Amino acid sequence: MDAALTFDGLTLGYGRRTVIDGLSVSLPRGRFTALIGPNGCGKSTILKALTRVLPVAAGRVSVEGTRLQDLSARDLARRISMLPQSLAAPDGVTVRQLASYGRSPHSNIWGALRGGDRDIVEAALRRLGVAELGGQPVAALSGGQQQRAWLAMVLAQRTPIVLLDEPTTYLDIAHQVEVLELCRELAAEGRTVVAVLHDLNQAFRYADHVVVLREGGLVASGAPAAVADSATLRRAFDIDARILADPEAGTPMMVIRETAERAGRSVSAPLPCLVTGR
Repeated sequence: MDAALTFDGLTLGYGRRTVIDGLSVSLPRGRFTALIGPNGCGKSTILKALTRVLPVAAGRVSVEGTRLQDLSARDLARRISMLPQSLAAPDGVTVRQLASYGRSPHSNIWGALRGGDRDIVEAALRRLGVAELGGQPVAALSGGQQQRAWLAMVLAQRTPIVLLDEPTTYLDIAHQVEVLELCRELAAEGRTVVAVLHDLNQAFRYADHVVVLREGGLVASGAPAAVADSATLRRAFDIDARILADPEAGTPMMVIRETAERAGRSVSAPLPCLVTGR
């Protein structure tokens, strides 16, 4: 496998609390990888380490064959872009200004945009469907529109690796599908996309590669068909699930089994999220 990102014995933590403990796994180049696992298993922590928001406690991280610590801040920003969980644009910043921040790693020391940079920003705005909102303050937009504005900034950065930390959280189903389809499009164009997802069926349906984590360690890694099985989900999430074929896409689809305990509490098993198309 041609790896874009490689972790070898990676250990991460906050103070004395270890979150990722000796993780070794590779993420394929030019593919859409979904990181899944229970809350607190270290999914977002890995993305923070890749952008050096969080220092590596032990182990090695390679970015396209180069050690993470050997990259300058500018080089790293030209290789990796990230959409974090918490999004808060400065007061008064417009959609177009926000998107233009993505060109910062490529601009001159004065931060001035050149003609080519402006073209890239406008192309990103059009692709995300927010070009007509370019002059509006980001804070005045709806949640879905704000998410697309931030994604435009990420696209404008034009990095070979794109990290998305829970990009579908708080979005309605239509906007969730838009984001997931964008991830697939970027991978089809040759970019490496890594996203933290909570909806397992969306991960199995849209991602090319899935990494399953639990308590800071690796449970499974591979194509959705290879990792989507009842035993793996039981190990990772403590759930009893049945794996079916998605009737539309043919990808694995998880259905939670009803248990006697749950039935006694009169709690219905959650239904999978079904979306048409891929």
